[in-house]
Amino acid sequence: MGFCECEYNITESIKATKFLRRLGYTNAQTQKILDKKRLYQHGKIIKKGDILQVGHVVLIEFIPKDLGLKPIFSDSFHLDSIN
Repeated sequence: MGFCECEYNITESIKATKFLRRLGYTNAQTQKILDKKRLYQHGKIIKKGDILQVGHVVLIEFIPKDLGLKPIFSDSFHLDSIN
């Protein structure tokens, strides 16, 4: 699990918020990404009102990875309440 730098190619100038919305992020997630400075282009941090120019954009995204671990204990009280 962790954050990865994902590169995207921009073919036309577009607002940063619209670009993130096209990637499938909600308005709240888009605002959070921009507030936490996780989007940049040419080494410059992109802000909410900025327009992305043609070229590469880097987005720092959280990509979960399943470790495939099973629980090491069981709680009989919890298991009884489910049944």
